[in-house]
Amino acid sequence: MSNPNFGVEFFFTDAANEEFEIPEVLSVTPSNPTRATYQDSHHKTVDAHTYKGEALLEPGTLTVRINYLSGSEADAKLLAMLAVLDPKPYRSVHNGAAGAKRQVAGHAILTGYAPQDMPITGKQEAVLTFQASGAATHGAKAA
Repeated sequence: MSNPNFGVEFFFTDAANEEFEIPEVLSVTPSNPTRATYQDSHHKTVDAHTYKGEALLEPGTLTVRINYLSGSEADAKLLAMLAVLDPKPYRSVHNGAAGAKRQVAGHAILTGYAPQDMPITGKQEAVLTFQASGAATHGAKAA
């Protein structure tokens, strides 16, 4: 049985090293770490190529879709964060089993802030893209 999604929160750290909540989150796609491999076959390998795994995981990217609020405090902070080259702490809070709040936390660099189309009706959204840096931790929501 899956957990209900309603209630996701996403927090990032600004250039002054202060955590702020990104408002009006619509969805969060967590990073998906992958392990690269390399071929270690040689001329006496039999049957098929052989592979080994790289020592380090590629931490992946994560995306956050939000309601775009042009000119808001969060908009200004996110635009400023595009100039920051060093990874900053983030955390995503979501529902876990039996209603317990869980979080994924780590470090990331904001690599994209993309407002979407401006429809004649409805609302405008934006997609934030982050490059994860290092391993993320999964656990209970921090107090």
